[in-house]
Amino acid sequence: MADVPPEITSESDYIVRITELDMETGNCRIAIIGEDDARIAGKIVDPAVAVPNNPYVTAMAACVPLRVRAKALIRDGAIERLYLSDAINT
Repeated sequence: MADVPPEITSESDYIVRITELDMETGNCRIAIIGEDDARIAGKIVDPAVAVPNNPYVTAMAACVPLRVRAKALIRDGAIERLYLSDAINT
């Protein structure tokens, strides 16, 4: 059986907890609040991620959830990676 290509969703809002963040690349590890506690890979594509004290790094440092807008990469019915494009209500 051939590999099934991953699905990319349309943008949706998620509440996430960021546990790791590279401000140069935007790569991060996140947990989606309300899902299981598993952390997944993320990529912040919002240019604000490179600015000091941005909403992403501030939420991570304070250990508080952050509402974001993102597209999900889904493989085998599970979210494999989130592509975060905006922090909401910051």
